[in-house]
Amino acid sequence: MVAGPSQPKARAAPRYATQMPAIFTQQNAREEGMNEERRQRELERLQAAAREKNTVVVYAWTQNGVEPIIYEFQDGFKLPSFYFTLSVLQKLCMTSEDPDIPAPARIAPIQRYNRALDTWTRFDVGHMVTLHERDAGILFVRDARVRECVDFDQHLHRLTRPVSANLMTDLTSEWKYVRAASLAWSSRTPSLPPTNPAPHITHKPRSRMPSLSPVSSDN
Repeated sequence: MVAGPSQPKARAAPRYATQMPAIFTQQNAREEGMNEERRQRELERLQAAAREKNTVVVYAWTQNGVEPIIYEFQDGFKLPSFYFTLSVLQKLCMTSEDPDIPAPARIAPIQRYNRALDTWTRFDVGHMVTLHERDAGILFVRDARVRECVDFDQHLHRLTRPVSANLMTDLTSEWKYVRAASLAWSSRTPSLPPTNPAPHITHKPRSRMPSLSPVSSDN
């Protein structure tokens, strides 16, 4: 009987592992979870920053001699466009809830202060306004029947002042910049002598005295 080719012995464990050890898979899962949390936090931060910038403040005078309603809006629009929707007018108390009044008449005659024209202008529901940098995200509206807008001149004057950043912040940044520039310059520039240098004393070399040789006496 002819012996056939020898068969390889079966191994209890494969020579090459086809799966990573559990410790590595757990570590990868933790890292992925941490990265996902960081991405989520960064996304929330960016969304919050964008939401904060997308803000419009509306001053609304609804009655004579009464301080305005000041309402801050962040939803339902995207700057630089802002819409005076029915919801916005309701929040500004520019509508009536009396069911006996026909729907069109429930909306008060409304005016907006137009800075370009320097006067109050009427507008309808759904009116769109484009805000410019000079507006600083602030709009003024009133019931057209209101003639005494409390503190309107004060609010307008505050808005029409030259637009500038916070003075203290600017100064602090300027000081930091000047100091940094000064340090950078001093590190590149050789040190200068003092303003009143001490007088330099030059020492003259001592003159060599001639050697005295003994005098021979001729007797």
